[in-house]
Amino acid sequence: MNSFKEAGGTVVKWLATAIGGPKRLYAFIAAATLSTADMLLTLIGIYVEDITHLKKAFLKQIDADTKKKVSEAVEASNRATRARRNAAIVGAEALAEVRIKEATANELDARAIATVESIASRRMEARAMLIQSLINLKKEGGEFLIDREVFKNLIESGHSQGESNTPATQ
Repeated sequence: MNSFKEAGGTVVKWLATAIGGPKRLYAFIAAATLSTADMLLTLIGIYVEDITHLKKAFLKQIDADTKKKVSEAVEASNRATRARRNAAIVGAEALAEVRIKEATANELDARAIATVESIASRRMEARAMLIQSLINLKKEGGEFLIDREVFKNLIESGHSQGESNTPATQ
């Protein structure tokens, strides 16, 4: 505002110089000019305050609009990401389900193989015990009466019932 007052003083000096009248006239002109300048500056101050309020209101509106746009953009991004994330979760769950089924199938296969091997091993042990018992019986003078074909079928029956597939008998 000082620059306005200085400008007003400069205007008064120019007017007094231009009129070239006595100092009293200069004083009247200066007082009138300064009164007018003071009134103008008061009005300008009011307008400046109003303009400041308007500027602040526009800035608040711009800020609110910006926040709203950012919020909408974040929400749209979240919606898009959510769909991709849900699809990835569903895919991962399906893959996990397949892997669990594969693991369960592999475990069942391993148990079945172990069971078959265990059965074959027990049959082999039983045959060995039977043969050893027959040898001991013969050593002690005992007899074991059985048809040769039946005995042959008995010995070979375990071999033909799946033992040929197991690593224990190969």
